Amino acid sequence: EFTQQVLIKGSDLEKMPFTNLSDAISVWLYGAYTEPAGVIYIVDGNTVSDVNAYSVFDIEEVVLVENAAALATTASGQQEVVIIRTKRGKGKSGITAVAQGGPVNVSGYQPTARWYQNFYVGAYRNWDKFSLGISANYTRDVFPDTIGGHESVTPQEVEHWRLNGYFDWRPDKRNLVEVTMSYVPQPYKEAWDSANLPADNQVNYTG
Repeated sequence: EFTQQVLIKGSDLEKMPFTNLSDAISVWLYGAYTEPAGVIYIVDGNTVSDVNAYSVFDIEEVVLVENAAALATTASGQQEVVIIRTKRGKGKSGITAVAQGGPVNVSGYQPTARWYQNFYVGAYRNWDKFSLGISANYTRDVFPDTIGGHESVTPQEVEHWRLNGYFDWRPDKRNLVEVTMSYVPQPYKEAWDSANLPADNQVNYTG
């Protein structure tokens, strides 16, 4: 009787250029409803440690399930569940392609405007008992912050590659076997010149 839910459609998440899925979800859920530290993510029935392995364009819907009493001071600290369902293509087959981009104002850098980029492509094929889908997503994000006392050569940036796939087998009407796979490398790099110490001419970070 005390359970309440908040549902977010994947089509709503796609309307803004979010770098990752957790940022997109936080617009709807964090603050008045919940806090990131108390959230457990379940994707297609499985608990995941990093929900950002999935692109926003891979998501069908997101549902926050919480105990309404958790909002009261006497029941604070309770964990809440975010249930995420990924897309399964409808019909025989299909392809989705998306490209996003925009300037990010990074004052203190030269040049001051850097470009956010996001590219996504996904495809699926359905048979009577089998379904197969794959997707690839590349995101290049630029952080609009500065480093005190230094002149930056390139701002901090993170490059995301998200490769996801699924295989579904329906041996009969009552059983379903699902296999999902993800590969998500995430390089980080930054370079800056020292404005205070001439001996430290240039420093590069990669990770």
